[in-house]
Amino acid sequence: MGGRRNGLIRARKAAYYTQESLACALNVDPTTVGHWERGRSEPLPYKRPKLAKLLGVSREQLEELLAEGQAEPSPPALAEQDGEPMTAEVASDPVKRRTLMKWGVATTAASGFGIEVFGQIGQHGVARTSFTEALTISRQAGDPEIETRALAGLGFHSNLVGRPREGRRFSGAAEDAVRRLGPSSRMTAVPLLHLAVANARNDDYSDAQAAISRARKALDADRGEEAAPWAAFMGPMEIDAVEATCAVEVGKSARAEQLLEQAIAGYGDSFARNIALYRVRLAAARVQAGAIDGATEAAEDVLDTIADGLDSWRVSLELSRVMDSLEAYPGAPGVEPLKERYATTIAG
Repeated sequence: MGGRRNGLIRARKAAYYTQESLACALNVDPTTVGHWERGRSEPLPYKRPKLAKLLGVSREQLEELLAEGQAEPSPPALAEQDGEPMTAEVASDPVKRRTLMKWGVATTAASGFGIEVFGQIGQHGVARTSFTEALTISRQAGDPEIETRALAGLGFHSNLVGRPREGRRFSGAAEDAVRRLGPSSRMTAVPLLHLAVANARNDDYSDAQAAISRARKALDADRGEEAAPWAAFMGPMEIDAVEATCAVEVGKSARAEQLLEQAIAGYGDSFARNIALYRVRLAAARVQAGAIDGATEAAEDVLDTIADGLDSWRVSLELSRVMDSLEAYPGAPGVEPLKERYATTIAG
C-alpha cells in the first residue's frame, strides 16, 4: 500500500478542482482520483500529460508528485555503492530460485517486449517484483542472460508506467549486461529499443536515434546464430516501429508515418497484433500531423481487427489514447462515426 500524496492533493486544490471535477475532466471515476491521492494506484501513462496540464505542472513535476506515494522501495538494481550496482540478499532457496528463473523472467519476457503479459497479470507491481527478484537471483547465479532479460523487462516496465528516466537506467544496464553473452545480435537489440523509447520520452531524440542505430548495427551483424526465444521476434520491422514510436514522442509525425507504413507492409496476416498496434500508432502520428481523415481510417482498421477477435491489452490502451486525442476534432469528417463504433466495439 502506498502513502498519501499530499503534494498531489495540494496541486489539485491549487488548480481549484475537487476530486469529482478533476475526474470528470479526465474521464475517470472520482474514486480513481482518490486512489491516486492515497497512493493506492497511479494514473496510466496516457492520462498523465492531460493531468499535468490540468494541474498546471510540468510532466516532471507530476512524476515527483506521484513518486511521493510509491509503495515499493527502489529495486536492488537502483541501489549503488561506490558506483557499482548492489544486489539485495534473498533466502537461498533452490525451489524459489528455479521458480523465479522460470516464471519471473521467462514468462514475462517471452512474448516480445512482454506487452501482453503485463496486461494479463493486471498488476504492474507483480510484474515489477518478478523482474526484480529474477535480477537478484541472476546475479547470485552469475547468469548474464537472465540478468539481461530482467533488466530489459524493468526498462520496458518503467517506460510503460511513465518513468522514462528509470527506464533509461535499466535499459542501459541491460545493454551492458548483454555484452557478456558473446555474439547475440537480436538479444543485443532488445534492450537498445527500450533505451531508445526511454530517451525519446526524456526529450533526448539524438540519444534515442543513437540507440536505434546501435540496434540496427547489432541486427546487421547477425550471422545466423540461434537467438533465445525471448529475442527471436526481433527484426528490422520491430526496429522501424520503435523508431516510429520515438518519432511520435518528439513530434516528428512525418517520419513516424513513413516508418509505420513500412513496418505494417512488412508483416504477414499472421501478425495481426503487431499490425494492429502499429496502425494505432499510425493513427496517433496522423492526429499529431492534423491528418484527421487518415487517423480515423487507421483507427477503423484497428477496430476491424478487434471485431475479428483480436484481444490485446496494449492495442486497446493505445487506441483509447488516440480516441482521447480526437476529442479536439469533434467536427472533423469521420470522427463521430468512429467514436460511435469505438463505444460499441470496446465499451459495448
